[in-house]
Amino acid sequence: MNFVKVKFKNYYKEYYFKTDLNLISGGVYYIVADNKTKYDTPVFIVDNNVPKSVIQYIGNIRTITSARLICAPPKPDGFFDKIWVNKEKRTVVIKWKDGVKTKVKCQDGDSFDAEKGIALCYMKRFFENRGCYNDVLKKYAETTE
Repeated sequence: MNFVKVKFKNYYKEYYFKTDLNLISGGVYYIVADNKTKYDTPVFIVDNNVPKSVIQYIGNIRTITSARLICAPPKPDGFFDKIWVNKEKRTVVIKWKDGVKTKVKCQDGDSFDAEKGIALCYMKRFFENRGCYNDVLKKYAETTE
């Protein structure tokens, strides 16, 4: 069970609900609570993962039992300016919007895959362009085999 924070259209106050539904943060929905109360005013999902520590101070929390998406939030733009794929050198380079470049090179013995290279650039960027992302991959790839 997740807790979500919502705002009703044209209201400033935020409300909390619990739900088993996979609601998108930034999405606008028509909702039904507790299988009986159908709201005519659409709700905006402010946060779809409210920690339980916040909820403990709130009294009665209703449950969103069904929801109909009216408007989805815009898709993220990828956060990059340009991607270069060089099959001959077996490398992928991404230039991010903040000007930083991330480069990954296919390791000896592996076959080159541009899609994996792009995904690894994202992972390397997450690890602040340090090579320790390889340690994470090796550790968890070995445990799944």
